[in-house]
Amino acid sequence: MIHNKFSLSMRKTGIYLKSAIIAMATFAYSTVHAQSTFSEVYNILQTSCTFSSCHDNVSPTGGMSLVGLGVDSLNDVYNTLVEATPTNSYAAGKGYVRINPGEPHTSFLFRKINGGLDPHMTLHASEVGSMPETGMLTDAKKELIRQWILFGAPETGTVVDYTLIQDYYANGGIESMPVPPPAPDSALGFQIHLGPFFVPPSTEMEYYIKYDPGFKDTLESNRIDMLMGSSSHHFILARFNLGEETGFQEGFRDDAAHVSTEGVTSTQVSGPMFLPQNTAFLLPQNSWLDLNSHYINFSSTQILKAEVYINIYTQPYPTAKQIMYTSGGLGGLISLAVPNDGTTFTLEDEYYDDGSILGLKNDVYVWSMTSHTHQWGTDFDIYKRDSFGARGTKLFDASNIDGDPNGTDIGYNYAQPPNRYFDPFLFTKKDEGFIFEASWVNTGPNNPVTWGLTSEDEMFIMGIFYVLDTVGLSAVSVPETKLNTNEISVYPNPADATVYFAFDKPVSGTIAIYSAMGMLIDEYSLHNSYAKIDVSTLNSGIYFYRISSKDGIKSGPFTIAH
Repeated sequence: MIHNKFSLSMRKTGIYLKSAIIAMATFAYSTVHAQSTFSEVYNILQTSCTFSSCHDNVSPTGGMSLVGLGVDSLNDVYNTLVEATPTNSYAAGKGYVRINPGEPHTSFLFRKINGGLDPHMTLHASEVGSMPETGMLTDAKKELIRQWILFGAPETGTVVDYTLIQDYYANGGIESMPVPPPAPDSALGFQIHLGPFFVPPSTEMEYYIKYDPGFKDTLESNRIDMLMGSSSHHFILARFNLGEETGFQEGFRDDAAHVSTEGVTSTQVSGPMFLPQNTAFLLPQNSWLDLNSHYINFSSTQILKAEVYINIYTQPYPTAKQIMYTSGGLGGLISLAVPNDGTTFTLEDEYYDDGSILGLKNDVYVWSMTSHTHQWGTDFDIYKRDSFGARGTKLFDASNIDGDPNGTDIGYNYAQPPNRYFDPFLFTKKDEGFIFEASWVNTGPNNPVTWGLTSEDEMFIMGIFYVLDTVGLSAVSVPETKLNTNEISVYPNPADATVYFAFDKPVSGTIAIYSAMGMLIDEYSLHNSYAKIDVSTLNSGIYFYRISSKDGIKSGPFTIAH
């Protein structure tokens, strides 16, 4: 049995809820080009723009003639564009550069040519407006420039498969997020757009990217909405320890940064996450975030455009009474080997902190716990562990509603594992912790299936959210509050397979769905901060929702478009 120390810091143990300690190997689907991606970008700019009023400038309209600057080689052009300060005073004042590796939104050249490709990117009047030549740039050409930036804007090497992009824009494909969700009001938080990246048919891809949110002061967050397509395998949000982001490249990368980051949160399903009252995640001044997205393209014919939107709601520090932390246990890194013989393979591991590593000696109060396996998983249970290593009370059963061992058995679904919330918080001594056990039945092509990062491999992970004290906290982990009927978000709208109703705070009541003719279709109970409703069997069209709580009624329309 592998001894998993109960870490209070993912940085100190290298543990992360999804992909820890092992570098990600991305599945490649690309055509080898004779020229670099940058040379392709250069050719597009040369053939699609006159440079008379593009790229940023010495002219009154904000443009810059590359010829006028005396550039005579690809290297000259590259140095003129990448990380160069624009002459447009507004753009320079905002901290934009002509090309900002990894950051299309702060790359002034891309902002000028965007022309609606990214619907959330709006030019300020002082940026002078889109380049006059953007009509000559197809979406595929603009996308190549965006992808080059997202992959770090390197001067050499092929980092983007242009033929894949051309195929997507010429023949259509799958949009993971066809309707981008609205961003929070700027006074309440901000939105991060991860991607897009393009996943070939029958392929999966996983990327990490570091992101500078520009925290001028230390902040807190008690709500994070993580919104992604149904084919997303997971999204993970981490925070770099101060200064350690400099050791990682700009733009998309395929290597993790777990020893340099603290985990914030993660999810396998799209939706909002509300923390208990008077708790919050910590967002230190000048800290950077690390974003990790893993998508699987289940189509055998169409290209997938993979994206994630993250809405982070912030408040001043210190507002919360307690900081919320995230950690987890990795089981079976060596012993996980599920044979392809049709039998059930079961493995257990333990997760605790006895203080022998890095001197950690902390009791914790657990708010929530969850589990993770891949497709061959058939069950996942978590038990209390005593100080002698003996198994105690069962705390979590992933086959039951809400992970409650005393709840209704609905079967194990590895793609949508439940979260169990503890009311009050679950006190756990430093030398006790948890024993977690999972089962698998391997009916796939690999014999055996071992630990790995792709969907063809397996995993064995438990995760917890916890605080170090409960002073100032209510005994209720997710308190019921009255519904503020002016603060309801419905997304995506139009909806395809799933629609979410998110509230400012947890509510109790019901939500009913009606057809356009007023016929009641179904009614659901509300006991949380959001409702997730499957609409995949409903016909495309306009529908109405009616939310009833002890504080009133709220109704409105939404659209389903398959």
